[in-house]
Amino acid sequence: MATVNQMRAGLARLFGCSEMRLKALSQSLAATGLRTEGGAGRGAAQMNGRDVGLHAVALGYDLATKDAAEVLAPIDAMPLQEGLWLHRNTVRWTFERGMLGNSKLLTALSKAYKGPATDLPVPYDFGEFIGMWVDGIFEPQLGTYLDGRAELTIHRTGPKAHFRFERQGDLMELTYAAADCKAAEKPKWDQLLVIREELFQELATIVR
Repeated sequence: MATVNQMRAGLARLFGCSEMRLKALSQSLAATGLRTEGGAGRGAAQMNGRDVGLHAVALGYDLATKDAAEVLAPIDAMPLQEGLWLHRNTVRWTFERGMLGNSKLLTALSKAYKGPATDLPVPYDFGEFIGMWVDGIFEPQLGTYLDGRAELTIHRTGPKAHFRFERQGDLMELTYAAADCKAAEKPKWDQLLVIREELFQELATIVR
């Protein structure tokens, strides 16, 4: 695990930016609940995959410090809309938000939904998902990430995100999107951020 200073140093090297910029960005995210709180020194808090992942999204979009929390908050909170895990052409897990209808109870239960015949721990919120992927939580079910190819595309307009992971015998696809995001409507403008397996591996080395 990394302290906040270690995380900043690692991200600065990875994205080619100054640690002073990372410090200002990180403090703004912590103030809005988008980063684990904790100072420097012996008692410093340990950063997790969500912390590193959200900082990477902010840097990938080249967000100004003053805008970062406002842009990241709805991305972090995007609920899972669709999900599929195929193992050797057999459906091991599937999820469609439409099955929930308007039931508040079912919506609440869906946050703990694991799907049929599997304990794949797919989280309900996007921020938790990107954190779990960086932290390697899925590796017991999907095998080491080094054996496969992952790609995450985040649409700033919506917002919306699509994740795809392929390895021999496995395919996992997840779609997260804001509740009012209409897939059939094409926005007048959009800004895409694509994170591929190589960057996920670099992020993992920072936090693990």
